[in-house]
Formats: sequence, structure tokens, C-alpha cells
Amino acid sequence: MPAHFFAMVVAELRTVFARGSGLGAVIVSLFIGVLTTAVMFWVYSNAGDAQINGGSIDGFVQFSGPHCAGWALTARNFLILPLLLLLATGGTLAGELSDSTLREVLVRPVSRWSVLLAKLVALMTLSAVCLLATLTPSLVGGAALFGMEGPTVDLLLGYTATLGTDLGIISFGLLASTVVRSVGGVVVSVILLLIFDGGARLLLWGREKLLDMMRATQGDYTEAAVHYSQLLPGAALDCWKGWTDGWAWEPFVGLSALVTICLTVTVIRFSRMDID
Repeated sequence: MPAHFFAMVVAELRTVFARGSGLGAVIVSLFIGVLTTAVMFWVYSNAGDAQINGGSIDGFVQFSGPHCAGWALTARNFLILPLLLLLATGGTLAGELSDSTLREVLVRPVSRWSVLLAKLVALMTLSAVCLLATLTPSLVGGAALFGMEGPTVDLLLGYTATLGTDLGIISFGLLASTVVRSVGGVVVSVILLLIFDGGARLLLWGREKLLDMMRATQGDYTEAAVHYSQLLPGAALDCWKGWTDGWAWEPFVGLSALVTICLTVTVIRFSRMDID
């Protein structure tokens, strides 16, 4: 590791957290944790005998610190935070490529892979800070209001898995930055990927259901060994949902493949590209 690497990471951290996307991500993460706790307390205090589909609301919404933090995680991963994280990633590489800021860094005696690694460390630090900003108020506040009874271990695994999904978003954002060289282009690239992914997952899901029906018709009730739709990027980026739906290995394999491919291609492209 280069002797100056720590200084590079510190510089990247200052830049990432100073940008509107980075600072906004931290503020929104904290707001989600606090707001979720407040909403859960309001529902608990005002729902009374309210019913949903003929059942008590307590049968649909569980009140505890872990469940409060779980709802906060769902809200955090719904749309806004992944988008802000993607904007931060695009600004870190694509933005600096477009305004020639990165050229000033690369004229110094530093390796390009160390520049990318410093940016990756800074972005993953942003992800971890945002997760803590959501987890702390929702779990502590929920525990103070409702107690700690609930799936604490699975919840923490869900937050840990979200670090992995954030890494997937960052990795693809870095790769897209070497292709389009604009923050808007990075966002559009991810949107196109998810649209393509959604269509492919739908086709594979239909194929798997058809095969299940054929096996049932033939009297073979054994479950398919692999659900290929769960290996695609969309499912991989949803692997954190296993804390409530049950963990499956396929999304994690897909996530590992996504991160490995994106980072490998990013390093190759970045090492060969001209920086104007």
C-alpha cells in the first residue's frame, strides 16, 4: 500500500462528505431513523382498536426496537438513499473527470488503482455512516418506547447485508463513471440496468414457475436447485430483505459477481483511459 494512501483517503472523505449528495445522504439517513420511530409511536398511541382486513393492527405491525429499526431500513433502501449514494459516486469519479479535477491528482506520482481504492473507501465510509445514522435513533428510540423483543440478530444482519448492496451500487456507479463521464449519465445507466434486469427477472420467473408446474404435473415435487432470477443484479441489491423473508444464497452470489465484475472492469478501464 502506498505510503500516501491514508492521506488520499482523508482527502477523499473530506470531499465526499462536503458535497451536497454526501451531506444530504447523512441528514436524510438520520431523519429516516428519527421519523420512523416517531411514526411507530404515533401508530402505537393512536391506533386503538383499529383493524386491517378484519384483524387487529397489532397482528400486522409489531412494536419493538428491532422492528422499528427494520422499518427504518426498509424506508432507507426504498429509493432516496440509493439515489443519493449513486449521486455521490458519480460526483466522486464522473464529476471529477468532466471538470478535469482528477487530472490534477493524476499528475502527481500516484498509481491509478490507489486513487480508485481511496474513492471506494471514502464512499463505503459514507455508506456505513448513513447506516449508523438510521440504525441508532430507530433502534435506541424503539427500544426505549417498546422494548427490545424481536429479531435483533437478523436485523443487524440486514444492516450488514445493506453494506454489501451499497457496495454493489457504488461499484456499478464507478464503472458507469468511466463510460459516460457525467453524474446524470451514471444515474441514467443504473436506471437502464434496472429496467433490463426487471425484464430478465420477469422472464426467468415465468420460466421457473412453468417448470414448477410441469414437475407438479409429473408428480415431482422437489424444489428447483437454483432460481436463476435471484442471481441477477436487481435481486442481488435486495439481498438485505432476507432478514424478514428468509436468507437465500443466490442473491449473495449475484452480488459478489456484480461487485467483482464492476470493480475489475473499472480498474482496467481507468488504468487505460486518457484523462483530459
